[in-house]
Amino acid sequence: MRVILLRHAECLGNVDKSAYTTIPDHSLPLTEHGEKQARDAGARIRGLVGGGRLGVFVSPYRRTLHTLALLDLDPVWTVQEPRLREQDWGNLQDPEEQVRQEAERNVYGHFFYRLSHGESGATTGWRRSSPSCRPIPPTSTCTSSSPTA
Repeated sequence: MRVILLRHAECLGNVDKSAYTTIPDHSLPLTEHGEKQARDAGARIRGLVGGGRLGVFVSPYRRTLHTLALLDLDPVWTVQEPRLREQDWGNLQDPEEQVRQEAERNVYGHFFYRLSHGESGATTGWRRSSPSCRPIPPTSTCTSSSPTA
């Protein structure tokens, strides 16, 4: 089995941090450059996969769904998995508070600093790697809720 990990293409928040003050994180669109990145990545992935079958786990964020659509992959199955999202900074951010929190996080350490209305990098990692939270492809069956199943 081959596993390919791909982050979403460039979105508005990647080039303009002020976008987080007016647009919810989950709704940030791709930039034109991001759309090109996604199409280019799709060609590379299709080259890797060839005619093989492909299943996809994707975050429900707008930018990830748009990236997936532009990849033009025709997966056998697609699962929107909310645990595959970025670190949660909270709701719309106040620009001054955002600058203050980034500075404080730089001193404290990115991984362990918990954002005042969001989560720490450690929490994000736990959310994505917890054995009981690993996504199961829809073609599989699970007969046990044990983390080792």
